[in-house]
Amino acid sequence: MIRALNRKRIAQILNLSEDYIIHIALAIGKPAQTVIVEDINKDEDIKYWMEDNKTHHVPKIIINDLIID
Repeated sequence: MIRALNRKRIAQILNLSEDYIIHIALAIGKPAQTVIVEDINKDEDIKYWMEDNKTHHVPKIIINDLIID
């Protein structure tokens, strides 16, 4: 599901009347790249990066580092 989109432009392309409100879009298809979600600690780099073979790495901080006791 995609929430960050240009709703007005999509409505214009689809020729929708103002009676309709676009809330989200659903992407359907085959992914163009492999995505690997990697657990990292809060002090590590959170930037996404891609290998030459189109493998996309998505660092995510582990939950224990996000929770404050």
